[in-house]
Amino acid sequence: NLGLQRRRAVGADPLQPAPHNNLGLLYLQIGRPDEAMGEFHMAVAADPRYAPAHYNLGVNYRSARLYDRAEASLSAALREDAGHRMARYHRGFVRVLTERYDEALADFKPLLRAMPERAGVHYGYGLALQGKGDAPGALRAFAEAVRLEPDNPEYRLDYGAALLRSGRPDAPVQVERELRKALELAPGFPRAVYLLALFYDDA
Repeated sequence: NLGLQRRRAVGADPLQPAPHNNLGLLYLQIGRPDEAMGEFHMAVAADPRYAPAHYNLGVNYRSARLYDRAEASLSAALREDAGHRMARYHRGFVRVLTERYDEALADFKPLLRAMPERAGVHYGYGLALQGKGDAPGALRAFAEAVRLEPDNPEYRLDYGAALLRSGRPDAPVQVERELRKALELAPGFPRAVYLLALFYDDA
């Protein structure tokens, strides 16, 4: 019984943030996001400097496309824990989504050194470079994301799209391969279908 678990976990010391945060994660696991957010807010109320709860709020606000709230919560997590890599990672994507590319680059650049094996860091960096108009840099970043995580259709798609825009002599064969692979990984992927049709129209 989740209600009983909650009373046991929080009842011992309702002023501690960790039990609320842990229960919030449990609520997320069983598909109850509203109650999860309530627990994360209670964790922050218990201790406004508790970075894990700010982080969890930020990630879930990002998922809900509430980007202003997401950035505020992720920035709060980073104020309390400047080394929180995943808070910086998610804030970078929020800044890409809100077209604040310089700030996104400022988030992703240190992560390239700290988390070079994480494909999403290179992908986010590529999106920020693309937003800034640095097409060659974005192409290199997307290529590295695909190398690290070849089964991600989003990475394949944006790499293919960047190749399509590059005008390189060898691009057509690679573009078709990447877009077809994206569709193989995610059948019916709308952006991949659109770009592949565009590619064939131009061929």
